[in-house]
Amino acid sequence: MGTGDERHPQPSGRSDTGRTDLQLEKSEPESDGGQEEKTAAAQTAEPEKQAGTETGSVANEEEVAANLPTIDEQIEMIAEAEDEKSSAFAVSQEDIDAVLVKGSSYADGKYRIYHQFQKREDKKSNIEFLKKEYGVSGGTPVTFSDGTKGYAWHNSKGISIDRNGISTEHDLVLSWGKIEKRLRELIKDNRYLNPKEKDHYADYLESISAPQYEIDTQRKLKRQRFIEEKRELPPADKRDTLALRLSDFIRDLDGYEKDLLGVVGCKDFADMPADLMEQALQHPDNVQEILDFLALVQKKTTSVYSRSNAWRFSQELTELYPLHYLYHEGDVVYIGADKYEIIAFDENAVSLRNAVNNFMSCHRFNLIHCLKLSHFPD
Repeated sequence: MGTGDERHPQPSGRSDTGRTDLQLEKSEPESDGGQEEKTAAAQTAEPEKQAGTETGSVANEEEVAANLPTIDEQIEMIAEAEDEKSSAFAVSQEDIDAVLVKGSSYADGKYRIYHQFQKREDKKSNIEFLKKEYGVSGGTPVTFSDGTKGYAWHNSKGISIDRNGISTEHDLVLSWGKIEKRLRELIKDNRYLNPKEKDHYADYLESISAPQYEIDTQRKLKRQRFIEEKRELPPADKRDTLALRLSDFIRDLDGYEKDLLGVVGCKDFADMPADLMEQALQHPDNVQEILDFLALVQKKTTSVYSRSNAWRFSQELTELYPLHYLYHEGDVVYIGADKYEIIAFDENAVSLRNAVNNFMSCHRFNLIHCLKLSHFPD
């Protein structure tokens, strides 16, 4: 077998006619005379350049040169290409991700990395941050997706990965540029922090005195995840967490949305803790008031978050607390001092007949509201 140098020949600064894949290009320095000739030629060609500018199809030499990689960048690109070809089958993307989602191995390092990428800074700033955060370390243990135990190494060049023990010739070396790109992708795809880390991210923000709106946003997202993960449970299991989820949802609403509670006569629900909410849900009239409130939220607010959750909680309340009519056709009710007989009813209206003058009337409210308007003689 050949040596490591034979498998990975070092690139030189010249163009190698024996290789057709990657070459370095370096322009020769110009003399002063050449510079004068170039200046004169540029002046002579000025009308042409202006014409080209109007069409947007001509770039000058400086613009072209600015977009070309430097000699050092070309060397790094060649080295990376050689490393990737040799390690394509040794280290999978899953293995790389397993290393990256471990963070920097320092306390709260993963949170610091996540927080840095939330700032939306440019690639160069992120790379400088990553170099400082990871520092220089060797042989950090890593468990890959297939259970293999390996190691990761950090230095100024990037992160080196060994799948099978410690080796002087690493299976893969990732540059900080590639690391920055992959971390950005993992965070965008919501795959960097695990569920437990997401739930405690707000605590980290609080510990570093982050702006309050950032902390509040993360706590709201945590409650939203809790609402979502319990929504698909069987009814018996959903009932156990409904009071907590509902009180959290109402607490997160803005001032205008909370004011709608007063419209249906249940302002007390605005900041009601979960234990009191649990007690309130045992009374049908409270359930109906909450349903009326949730219906108003769906109609009156522009927040997609509020409208969608109001609809979902309405469905859940109807499922867990189905309406049981306490009145039936032919029953007698009182509105004020007037006596009425129930002729017909549905969820939206009650048809009544005055028991004295036989006058018929239709009331656009449900039976629970009818109950609240009624009183019964001893």
